[in-house]
Amino acid sequence: EVTATLKDKKVRAESTFTVQKPTFDFAGTFYYDYEKDNSKKISFATQNKIQPQAIDSKNTVEIFNERYAFNVGASTEGKFPSGKQKANFEVQLPTGRKFSANVDRDVNLQDGKGSGNAHIVATDELPNRQQRQVIVDLKINDISVKERFFDLIYSLKYKNFDNKDMKVALT
Repeated sequence: EVTATLKDKKVRAESTFTVQKPTFDFAGTFYYDYEKDNSKKISFATQNKIQPQAIDSKNTVEIFNERYAFNVGASTEGKFPSGKQKANFEVQLPTGRKFSANVDRDVNLQDGKGSGNAHIVATDELPNRQQRQVIVDLKINDISVKERFFDLIYSLKYKNFDNKDMKVALT
């Protein structure tokens, strides 16, 4: 904690933290007009669990009572570019609107040959729970790194707030 007086104003900064593998957490608050109006503040917090094969991070920032959040989660099995990887991202705005994306990827390569697939969903959600989405599905077969050959099936789906959709497929 640090408190300082500047002319007729007091400012104050407070923080707490935990750093002990796999947990890395930090929180802080800055008071712009301490003691006179403690609602004039900026607060932030980050809670992180970091492991060799996964990460989970939850982050918030509050500026004069408007709250923002950014969260990330990811995990992996196997050694990239092979293996399974999952990731999700989320941004929340003070208005209640939320943007998120999820990625699910699975690739099997051995000696430069293999196959794989990926599923990606990006969502824009309004405070009333209406959503629009973009969904991408990829399926790749007969990968040959040496011959630079692959067979790809790709689909793109879009659904708007009125639940009308559009689909595009490419092979």
